[in-house]
Amino acid sequence: HLHPQKTLVVDVGEFEAQPIFPEDYAPNATVVQMAPDGSLPERKVRRWLSRLDVVLTVETFYDWRMCDWARDAGARTVVQMNPEFYRHAMYRLPHPDGWWNPTTWRMEVLPDGTRHVPVPVDLTKFPDRHRWRDQPARPPRFLHSVGRFSIFDRAGPETFSRACHLAGALDATITTLEPLPAELQPAGDWVRVEVGAVANYWDAYERFDVMVLPRKYGGLSLPTQEAMAAGLAVIMPAASPNL
Repeated sequence: HLHPQKTLVVDVGEFEAQPIFPEDYAPNATVVQMAPDGSLPERKVRRWLSRLDVVLTVETFYDWRMCDWARDAGARTVVQMNPEFYRHAMYRLPHPDGWWNPTTWRMEVLPDGTRHVPVPVDLTKFPDRHRWRDQPARPPRFLHSVGRFSIFDRAGPETFSRACHLAGALDATITTLEPLPAELQPAGDWVRVEVGAVANYWDAYERFDVMVLPRKYGGLSLPTQEAMAAGLAVIMPAASPNL
């Protein structure tokens, strides 16, 4: 929805789990290769920064020197952050001109001036979000959406699988963009695992009634917001950051 004038696509090479497709980002995307030490090609990035007013990135600039390069070019920098990955308090890194936190989680430990900028959900993508009212009586269909697996069981697939095992016969499905680690694969047939992306993200919730996310950390959860928009009941632990 932002219609950027320029887009910088960072190819992180062997650190990327999936291939990148620059054409998916913008017709005017510039691709740069990240070096093994995490640095970006300074000259190419500086050329890309010319005649820009604001550079917005999510989570990281990869090479934090870009904040200074942008200031040299007369551009401001903004990071929509993941607070659990904020490292500037521990390391001497260039700061952007603005930090945006999509939720209020961990605002107390973030830099002064950090803004709470919520991420909206496009409700026009979910016109049938009250469809469950007309459904015949049947057992509820449970969904757990992983996306890509994160360390420390962030979204809670391990917790969800164990809960399904204890609950017995449930109509339960885990959807994920990549195969779960071997140790998290359900040992029985009490829960299905579907691997792969749907063509339209709003269709991911169409077959289900309840989203279960035993989320352990991280503020913003787009699957949670989208499930609510799609009319699913959402079950999460009554703990930070979910409250």
